[in-house]
Amino acid sequence: MKRPFILFSGQFLKGVMDLNVLPGMAAALAVAVIARLVPYHGFGLGAMIWAIALGMLVGWRWGSLLPLGPGLDQVSKYWLRAGIIFTGARLHWGHVAAAGPQILVLDAVNMTLVLLLLLLIWPFAGLSRRTQILTAIGSAICGASAIAATSPILKADEEETGLALALVTALGMAGTLVLAWTYRTFLLSDAAFGVLVGSLLQETGHVVAAAGLAGPAAMETALLAKLVRVAMLVPVSLVLARIFTDGQAKIAVPWFIVGFAGFSVLRTLGVFTPATADLLTMLSGWLLTAAMAAIGMKLQPQQLRSLRWRHLGQGIVLFGAVLVVSSLLLRLLWLA
Repeated sequence: MKRPFILFSGQFLKGVMDLNVLPGMAAALAVAVIARLVPYHGFGLGAMIWAIALGMLVGWRWGSLLPLGPGLDQVSKYWLRAGIIFTGARLHWGHVAAAGPQILVLDAVNMTLVLLLLLLIWPFAGLSRRTQILTAIGSAICGASAIAATSPILKADEEETGLALALVTALGMAGTLVLAWTYRTFLLSDAAFGVLVGSLLQETGHVVAAAGLAGPAAMETALLAKLVRVAMLVPVSLVLARIFTDGQAKIAVPWFIVGFAGFSVLRTLGVFTPATADLLTMLSGWLLTAAMAAIGMKLQPQQLRSLRWRHLGQGIVLFGAVLVVSSLLLRLLWLA
């Protein structure tokens, strides 16, 4: 049997050389370029969120008129996995270890609480179990990146992935507004507010937008808390891989998660210089943005009809519950 990386490389190169995939690849890249520019005026939303939204608009308007299918399949599958691998280059385990016990404890408690609430106590009704799991993971770890990394493990289709992305994005925007009100109302210290933001909000864009209210000190602690959550992507993925191996004794570890972990180790050991890590991170951003655009273009309006306003309301209530617990824990840890 071929090694996963060799198989992936062969499929990737074969796809690039196939002229049938060029229209879809070009469309995904074009949407990615626009999405990467929008965040400068995009209300704190990240490029991947804009990519799936713009991709949906393009797909609904012109998708049936253009031969985009083969290229979109290539981008949403192989570019997505390559982007996940390159994302590991931004994770330095030394920074995670230096975060301090307070941030580690707060992140661990918040992630555990979110997963318990969304998976066991009060899951979103009317959505498939895979969508519920993706929403929980995206909310607990790192938004769109976590959903992108775990959807292949769950064997989720584009509809389930798109629903999870849409719901997590809406909840992240609502959470950003709630935290802005929290900062202005309860007058937390800048450092404490940053930790609260980084341990609660899903997308890096949301974290930057909310922490920016309190200045550089809040931004520093927010991004550090966020980095610790990104590091949790590896163990969570391994647990999911074990659950979804249909009871087999051998754990089928996803090879792209192994690549993610390997790149993070190379970054930590100094094999990747900061400049190289920045380059790989930038390339990862482009690949993932294009993949989100492709997923958006493959979605159809009727596939989003499962979402209801009550899902957003339920998410806000749950976010409020986690916020209360986090605030109390901050006081307990003497961070506020």
